[in-house]
Amino acid sequence: MSGDATDIAVSAIDVSPYMLQLVGYRAWDCHADNPEISYGDVAEGIALARHQLVSSVFESTYQELSDRDLAFLRAMLADQGESGTADIAARMGKTPGYVSTYRRRMVQAGIIGVRRRGYVGFDLPFFKEFLEERETT
Repeated sequence: MSGDATDIAVSAIDVSPYMLQLVGYRAWDCHADNPEISYGDVAEGIALARHQLVSSVFESTYQELSDRDLAFLRAMLADQGESGTADIAARMGKTPGYVSTYRRRMVQAGIIGVRRRGYVGFDLPFFKEFLEERETT
């Protein structure tokens, strides 16, 4: 694999073991008869892997979320990086105690994770982008 191809593959994988498998498999599958994976192969592999991630993981995860789970996650979209639970509560117009129930549910589901006391962030790679796209369509 060329250096440029490796760089975009690493960036697309974003520390996700599942994406590592998908990108590698899809990139190799683009030209299995070629001994070197090119930049174009990796770019095509990334597109195919993201599509597969959305269709096989994100769509089913999204469908399992309650309206209140989604309201909690939507309230996080305004933030770059981590979200303060007090800010989430204010955006939802709810008390911190109310919000803590949905925070706990989303942490247990592996969608978000605790960053520090009172702050959470998306842990499921690319799910924030998926949710932003779903919300604009």
